[in-house]
Amino acid sequence: QLSVEHSRCSDPLLDTDRFLSRQCHMRWRQLLLIAAELARHLAVDALDVRRAAGALRDARALLGTARALPFFKQFEVFGARLAEPHDMNYNMDYYPHVNLGPIWPKDLVPLAAFLEAHFEEFRSDLQHIRDAQTFWGLHRGAFVSETQFTPQDKDWQTVYLYLNQKFVDRNCEVAPRSCELLRSRPEIAGFRASSSGA
Repeated sequence: QLSVEHSRCSDPLLDTDRFLSRQCHMRWRQLLLIAAELARHLAVDALDVRRAAGALRDARALLGTARALPFFKQFEVFGARLAEPHDMNYNMDYYPHVNLGPIWPKDLVPLAAFLEAHFEEFRSDLQHIRDAQTFWGLHRGAFVSETQFTPQDKDWQTVYLYLNQKFVDRNCEVAPRSCELLRSRPEIAGFRASSSGA
């Protein structure tokens, strides 16, 4: 919440360019997710219904503030349902006309069915990558983005097979079948945005 306040992300007069450049759309969604998950944890794991109810009220109040901001208000025109904190998701930034929430039916995302069909092959390569010596050699020898989310070695870390419009040969040697499969998909092999990765 301090991050939202410090960046003035609650200011309804903040224009869209500043809202986005200050990462307010990300800050708000992360805050709402954390608030909603805290309420769930208090109710389900801690069995503290009273504190859970208070945390859920707080999460809904935050959602009300976010919904009133011009950036999030624009999605209502497309029929976005923002009734609960979990209704906030990144899909609406890219597909505002599709009102499906954070989980989409597989038939609308052909890549999802492809990934599921080849799950065992991807998992086999991943198991090989997970070997500590192999993983850290690949991870440290490659470009790593979003280190602000993984500042410690015990956090989630990445090994890219595809990055900056090309396959990472060194990593593909360790995960040959995964790279072969990804090369067959135009959504990945044909993607031309810089700094994209898989």
